[in-house]
Amino acid sequence: MLRAAPSAGVQSFRFHDTRHTTATRILRASNLKVTQRLLGHADIATTTKYAHAWMTIHATP
Repeated sequence: MLRAAPSAGVQSFRFHDTRHTTATRILRASNLKVTQRLLGHADIATTTKYAHAWMTIHATP
């Protein structure tokens, strides 16, 4: 993946970006508690940095 990124035109890529993307997708499909468990966070506060994805989906217009 690290070798493919420049070929795809991606200029800035860290392997941790894949974890962030996965966490955001899990959160969109479930809730904060499930995301916390799957990511292995001991403290829910660590997981709340992904809450923007949940809030975007569940915001009332």
